[in-house]
Amino acid sequence: NTGGDAVYCRAPINIVVNAGGEIKAGGGGGGGGGRGRRNQAGEIFFYGGGGGGGGAPNGPGGAGGGGDGGDGSNGAAGTLSGGGAGGLAPFAGKGGAGGTFGASGAVGVSSNQAGGPGGAAGYAIRKNGSAVAVTNNGVITGAQA
Repeated sequence: NTGGDAVYCRAPINIVVNAGGEIKAGGGGGGGGGRGRRNQAGEIFFYGGGGGGGGAPNGPGGAGGGGDGGDGSNGAAGTLSGGGAGGLAPFAGKGGAGGTFGASGAVGVSSNQAGGPGGAAGYAIRKNGSAVAVTNNGVITGAQA
């Protein structure tokens, strides 16, 4: 999933980030791990990949994939400290980590099938075509567009 926008403008506005202030874009979610395949005594079993981690600060972790041989575990939610860890999976790909503030999520690990792509980061300031003046005396993490 794509990370959230910190500021979403719908009209012209002036934004001032004072010293010590911060605007941080949400991180993208991690990609799901690739499905695994294993031959056990001539029988083929499929294993679900791990779910992707949620992006910072509060993105939910993705669900692990299902398989007749075993399911992947869910990814961890993002936190104020950063993106969540990707879920583990027996005989399949681990989910990608969620992105920290303003960063894309990691690609899920490939196994028998390719891991899923990580989600894009959100915007620190999404201007939506409006005239938005930004004075930054603090910290802005993420893109402005």
